[in-house]
Amino acid sequence: MMGGETRLFHDADFKGKARLASTDEEVDGVKCAKIEIKIDASGEMAAPQGGQGGQRRRMPFSASATEAVVANHYDIHLEGDLFVSMKDHRPVSLALQGSVKTDSTNEFEREGVKSRMSRKSESAITYKVKVDEPAAAK
Repeated sequence: MMGGETRLFHDADFKGKARLASTDEEVDGVKCAKIEIKIDASGEMAAPQGGQGGQRRRMPFSASATEAVVANHYDIHLEGDLFVSMKDHRPVSLALQGSVKTDSTNEFEREGVKSRMSRKSESAITYKVKVDEPAAAK
């Protein structure tokens, strides 16, 4: 992930749902409950540092140029499974996959010429965690 997407995951307002799908799954020899998870976030990203969304700012390459962030939208969708040990009531594994989509539009003016630039991107995300058994108490 790029730096902006990392910041996006920190700042996004996530909403999620979980559903107990099964209580008789086996993961690495451990009887587990399977919990299906769906997580989504959508909204406007904060303006990049150095400017506020919609405000004009000086562009570094020209003293006479100004730029405005017109739109800066994101959509995040993740889904997957959490497995929890039925015996020990501890997480065993988590696997999520999904996508991040961003769409930004900037307008700028330099030497009397107005320009508009749009950027769209989509990234695939895979996140996996395997939890080891706790160490025996000494």
